[in-house]
Amino acid sequence: MENVIIISMVAVFVIAIVILMAIYKAKLAKTNNEKEILNDKLLKLEKEVDHQVNVKLEQITVSLNNRINDLKQQITDEKEKEYKRGKDEAVKEFEKDFYVQIQPYKEDYEKEQGFLFWESKEKHIEAGYIYQLFIKGLPALQPHYQPIERFKSVNQKIDEDKVLKLIEKATELYAGQVGNFIKVAQNVKQIDG
Repeated sequence: MENVIIISMVAVFVIAIVILMAIYKAKLAKTNNEKEILNDKLLKLEKEVDHQVNVKLEQITVSLNNRINDLKQQITDEKEKEYKRGKDEAVKEFEKDFYVQIQPYKEDYEKEQGFLFWESKEKHIEAGYIYQLFIKGLPALQPHYQPIERFKSVNQKIDEDKVLKLIEKATELYAGQVGNFIKVAQNVKQIDG
């Protein structure tokens, strides 16, 4: 009897193990099935999260690119503004240090010439402007005269006394040779032409 009890116990034990194994296999199959379902859900969630991350990343990238472009434009605008300001300051400084002074001028002078009995008097008038470069208030180089108009007046006359004296001397020299053939007038005849 003892054997029967042992065999019965072993049989119960084997049946219990078989039942437990069947239950375990069923639970294992159910767990594997749930695992596959969860894996599918996880894959779908990962794809969805990847898609959302990519969409969000793209939005952020577009936003950052726009911001970068705005900043580049601001930098370009600021550079242009600073360049213009620097250029204007340089021009102002240049104008302080370098400038050209322009001044009108008038020059008049007389020129006299004479030869024996003839006199000529020329009067010249020239008008224009002078310009000169100044550096830090001091003149640099030579001034340049630019005439615009020139006037010239000539006054010529013959000195009658000198002509008469010249004729007298000539007649005295040749008096012995020509006799009374030559008579000298005492004044110069004016011919208007």
